[in-house]
Amino acid sequence: MSGRRWLAIALLGAALGPAPALAGGTAWERHMAAGRAALDQGRLAEQRLLAAVQEAERFLPDDPRLPLSLTVLAALYDEQARFAEAERLYQRALDVRERALGPAHPDVAASLHALATHYRRRGRSTEARLRYDRALAILERGLGPGHAALVPPLTGLGALYAAQGWYPEAERALQRALAIAEKSGDGPPGQVLYHLGDVYRVQGRYREAEPLLTRALAALEAAGGPDAADVADAANALAALLHAQGRYAEAEPLYGRALSILERRRSARDPSIATVLSNLGTLHHAQGRHAEAEAALRRALEIRERALGRWHLEVAQALANLASLRATQGRLAEAERLQRRALEIQENAVGRDHPHVAVTLNHLGDLFARQGRYADAEAAHRRALAIRERALGPEHPEVAQSLDSLGTLYLDQTRFADAEPLLRRSLALKEKALGPDHPDVAASAVHLATVHADQGRYAEAEPLYRRALATFEARVGPEHPWVGSTLNNLGRLLRLQERFAEAEPPLRRALAIQETTFGPEHPQVVGPLANLATVYRHQRRYAEAEAAFRRALAIQEKAFGPEHLGVAGLLTYFALVYQDQGRHAEAEPLLRRALAIREKALGPKHADVAGTLEQYAALLRAAGRDAEAAPLEARARAIRGGPRD
Repeated sequence: MSGRRWLAIALLGAALGPAPALAGGTAWERHMAAGRAALDQGRLAEQRLLAAVQEAERFLPDDPRLPLSLTVLAALYDEQARFAEAERLYQRALDVRERALGPAHPDVAASLHALATHYRRRGRSTEARLRYDRALAILERGLGPGHAALVPPLTGLGALYAAQGWYPEAERALQRALAIAEKSGDGPPGQVLYHLGDVYRVQGRYREAEPLLTRALAALEAAGGPDAADVADAANALAALLHAQGRYAEAEPLYGRALSILERRRSARDPSIATVLSNLGTLHHAQGRHAEAEAALRRALEIRERALGRWHLEVAQALANLASLRATQGRLAEAERLQRRALEIQENAVGRDHPHVAVTLNHLGDLFARQGRYADAEAAHRRALAIRERALGPEHPEVAQSLDSLGTLYLDQTRFADAEPLLRRSLALKEKALGPDHPDVAASAVHLATVHADQGRYAEAEPLYRRALATFEARVGPEHPWVGSTLNNLGRLLRLQERFAEAEPPLRRALAIQETTFGPEHPQVVGPLANLATVYRHQRRYAEAEAAFRRALAIQEKAFGPEHLGVAGLLTYFALVYQDQGRHAEAEPLLRRALAIREKALGPKHADVAGTLEQYAALLRAAGRDAEAAPLEARARAIRGGPRD
């Protein structure tokens, strides 16, 4: 059984000391021992525990064995995802103890803690908070503010705060639990280390998180054995930390171990299995292993729908993960459908103005932008920003996420005057909330640098890119893919300034990092390859440029299909290699194909279609085919709103 479920029993023991031997308890003890042994071996123990409950019901009304039996049976039902039955038993145990012992007894706090933890795992935050608070108040009054019995409810309360995104409150509760546990002389429980490490992880405080999560995993293994369900939780958290740092080879076996334990220990419908599957699916997504990602993400969605219902918030998250994969695959219509369903669930569950809704609106806005639906994208991002500002206040770090989304939308449209103040505000908010050396601050610096770079303000862009690069190298290591991406941006900046000799080393390093992290055929390799190819083109190293573009094109087509918009972009740059050499016959089919892809994906009046028409017309004029070039130029002018001939 998960150590999480045994916390209520541990709390009882901590509060009262050893239970006295009770006359007539032999049959009950036999049933309880058999039930617990079966749980420890991962077998169903319902029959023996039901027998223990039946035996306990024969005792006096104030006998502690009935609520204890009910609590252990409830924990089994929680493991089996029989949540309604579990809740009834937890509540009955609480009622029995309150009637027998009064509302201020430490055993009542034990039952409150068990019920609160059940509610927390079900996402019923308000109900959980009320019971954790009451349990703590009982224990502080009855046993004192430094008693070891406070550790479990403080840990549960910290985990609840973390689930709600209240990280300072979570850290305070967990640090208090850690201090009490260390003062008691027994050392901190693995659960405290696990939850505190996970709070640091989700805030990007990786250096603080890793030793705590490593200690938590060892402590939980020592306490419950290598196959305890809590070991799976800690392994999943440590894997997520490594995943976030781009240490995919280290993360994957830990996810696999967590999944294997949970599949043996818990019901196939348990949402904790879906959590690990979601993490594993997003890892495979990042690695470009799309078939494996889809299998994991689909299974996670199915588990959550069966266990929690089609309208639960965790179902919305599963839909969003699958939508992200679809977007990467270029299946934008499917991605939009999934995100719209996620949005409907969230609006139904928490209302139209909840911060959860803002996250999905930003995802939808990004999808609209990729389809050239800029007005729809702007409306979605503006609504998300307004929701976050109202719900969280204008200085909250999540507001910065919406500012980034809206600012990068304007950047994509070359609306630099609109983009820059938003991205500056985002950077300032993150610096104030997270400090100047946080990875999220570096990400905002990259966005602002790109605004400057695309306007030709190279002297302003370069220090921002270099600052972000230094932050990423210091915080997540010199081989992280974020470092690779920033090196690619820096190399592009140097290329735009025609500093080709300086551009090549960072681009080569970016390529090496992405190849090592993702493999030589992953789409993350395409950016550095294409920038290197363009450097080679400008240096008239045409054979190297052609080889790099061919490789980039093959990777893009294999990953996303021959009609993906990314393929069109590569084709236009590849055509320039031939155009520079006067090889018009080889350039023309590339441009024809790029034009067809963009017209099909974006519609005939998109700005990118105009750019392709202009490049194609220039090729035709260079080939002396002016009559064919003129209508293409006229069409491009019409798209851009210029005068017609």
